[in-house]
Amino acid sequence: LIIDDVGFFVSGNKHSTLAELRNTVDDLLSRRKQIVMTSDRPLSELTAIGGDLMARLSGGVLCCLEQLD
Repeated sequence: LIIDDVGFFVSGNKHSTLAELRNTVDDLLSRRKQIVMTSDRPLSELTAIGGDLMARLSGGVLCCLEQLD
């Protein structure tokens, strides 16, 4: 699963979308599948996704991509 701009889920009133995202992430992790998510903000700023989902996402590899010189 690849999701571009996970920050989109925290903007606005998307509680049911976040619940579905949690269910999808749980299902994929239980089947040992890979998940790639991007964001224009650090994970620490995406507190609206909830502590349980944040814990799952922070358990993986976090990479910061900087602009080239």
